Amino acid sequence: FANLYFMQTPFHNVAVDFLTAYVHVPAFQSWIFWRRLEGSAHARDMIGSLQSITLERAGQFNMIVRIVGWLVLVTMIVMSGIVLCGYSLPTQLEAEKSMNMTSHFMFWHGAIMWPVIPPVISSIFASYSMIWFFCCLHLLEIETCIVNVTTCVDVAQKENPEVLTLASEHSLSEFRLHRAQFEFFLSKLQNNIARSQRRLNHSCNLWSFVAFHLLIFSWIQILVVTRNLRRLGTTDHSYGFHWVFQDVFHLGGGATLVTIMLSMGTGVTMVGQRIKTEGKALMCKCGASKEKLSVVLSILSSHTPQFQFFGEPVNVGKCAPFVFATAILLFDAVTDILQYQITPTD
Repeated sequence: FANLYFMQTPFHNVAVDFLTAYVHVPAFQSWIFWRRLEGSAHARDMIGSLQSITLERAGQFNMIVRIVGWLVLVTMIVMSGIVLCGYSLPTQLEAEKSMNMTSHFMFWHGAIMWPVIPPVISSIFASYSMIWFFCCLHLLEIETCIVNVTTCVDVAQKENPEVLTLASEHSLSEFRLHRAQFEFFLSKLQNNIARSQRRLNHSCNLWSFVAFHLLIFSWIQILVVTRNLRRLGTTDHSYGFHWVFQDVFHLGGGATLVTIMLSMGTGVTMVGQRIKTEGKALMCKCGASKEKLSVVLSILSSHTPQFQFFGEPVNVGKCAPFVFATAILLFDAVTDILQYQITPTD
């Protein structure tokens, strides 16, 4: 934050340098949050849920985690190098050339950034990875829930087909005979779905603030870099090599988190909706009566797991306006740059 006052190398502009200073806040917040969560009962409960998936699915998940882990490690090292080239390196080079009083500030500023930047980048990438990992755990649990719903319907159908097909036009005595079995079926169905919903809600409640903080910060990164690109493409303003690295860092980090949060949040909600659609299809296949189908659909609809921010579900309808607004912003910036480049100058 001190460089916002001195405005020495690697100073870019107020917006970029404020984001550069502020990035330490969500990085430190993320480090504290995930350190606390990794040893919590909820984290152990989520890891324990992997025991319910099939061996084949567990093998696939293990392979995906390994591949993503190596990609994250390589990307994190590359991004650390980019940030060091954008901040520490130019600061040290400029401090050696300068003989004024601020050169001492630049020297020590650059020296401090060498050991500080890698842990900050690691903390940000770790937060992205943990959000992705927990979303994957919830996806696997929802898949298991779908299998359990299918099993509940199959068992009820095999034990007594009329448990699902008995309609109101049957006699009252027949309805009472099967009511206890139907209520037991509903209880099993609700317990299976509610367990997945309860765990997902707990996860979302825990990380809503840190995820929302990172999301807002990342979106501002995209907006600021878009403005810089517009300025670069529509003026004759000189652009230092370290400013390019700074923009790559902010644009890459912002776009990565926004993509993870929107895609994973929407993906978890969409997979959760499969519980309702597949449950309905299975009930219709079994010839369930309209009355009992309505009761089952009511339970499936009210307990469908959904990714949430502060209690609000994240779905395509909620994410589309943000994606649309960003697309319009980028389109406007690109067309403005192209217009400037192709317009003949006197």
